[in-house]
Amino acid sequence: YRAKPETKKKRVINQIRYERKKKYGLTDDDVQRLSESQNFRCAICKTDKPTRWHIDHCHKTNKVRAILCHNCNVGLGFFQDSPELLVTASKYLIKHKEI
Repeated sequence: YRAKPETKKKRVINQIRYERKKKYGLTDDDVQRLSESQNFRCAICKTDKPTRWHIDHCHKTNKVRAILCHNCNVGLGFFQDSPELLVTASKYLIKHKEI
């Protein structure tokens, strides 16, 4: 048995909706409002053409912060969501800007 491609797509979309609601308590309307409040752009780099969107959240409280593009979301993860590490990295880049 093989499911039709459109059936697979619907199943994937429904699974994403279910997981998003379960994990963050967000409906499609909530995501739409959040996206509109950000002018459909990443909250950090302001791109409107990401490879993928992510719901950014605090890993301690699970509280939603914003919608980020894939690159910004992964970047925050690499810096362990640490403002101190990000400030240090920013200072490093500014110091070595002309190299």
